Amino acid sequence: MTFHSDLFGWDYVWRHFADAKGGQAIEISEGAALGGLTLPHSETGPAMVITPFVHHGKKKSKGTTVMTFFQAGDDFAFSIQTEKLTDQVGKAFGLQDVQIQDAAFDSKFLIQGNDEARIQRLFENPTLRDALLFQSPSQMRIETDSSHFDPEWNVPHGVSVLVCRYDHLFGKIDELETAMNVVITTMQQLAVLGAVRGRTAMRVNQPHEVAEQPKTQSHKLHSPLLDPS
Repeated sequence: MTFHSDLFGWDYVWRHFADAKGGQAIEISEGAALGGLTLPHSETGPAMVITPFVHHGKKKSKGTTVMTFFQAGDDFAFSIQTEKLTDQVGKAFGLQDVQIQDAAFDSKFLIQGNDEARIQRLFENPTLRDALLFQSPSQMRIETDSSHFDPEWNVPHGVSVLVCRYDHLFGKIDELETAMNVVITTMQQLAVLGAVRGRTAMRVNQPHEVAEQPKTQSHKLHSPLLDPS
């Protein structure tokens, strides 16, 4: 898959991934670079949006963000982020860091939230922990402030968003697959915890109005390497 990425570019790989999942590649305007992917609701997981950038405050840089929208069952919130030296200093002064009782996981991430017991239950799934350690996001959290997202993605007011951010731009199918499965497994865990009202609420706001405009394009892929003859 590295060969495909090197030969055709990351955006080709992303479009192929969208096609394989029954999703759609979204261009914000005609001739523009790929603005993201939308993946539909499935039997195993929620609808998702994947974008080729991450936000750091008001700044935007190249990376990979995977997110899904849902109606929250309550006010449960959590955040994990790759632990930095400043976090270690902060913990010495009382910065919250929930312990999962998994040495590798606890040493890798700074874990915070408003319900320590439920956070521990959220990450008691070893498959989820292993996936997060194997391909570690810079941050995964529940967002409730729609101002943190670009207007073209039209995050509805009052809707919660599970966001998983990676600081590098994925160029391989297996990277996208792993990130997608992390979001699916996390949403399943959140549902068990009662933090999601119901499966029917887990959908993209189709697909952010921009995709309805004439200039937005969706492209099917054709390659002798990826397509059947």
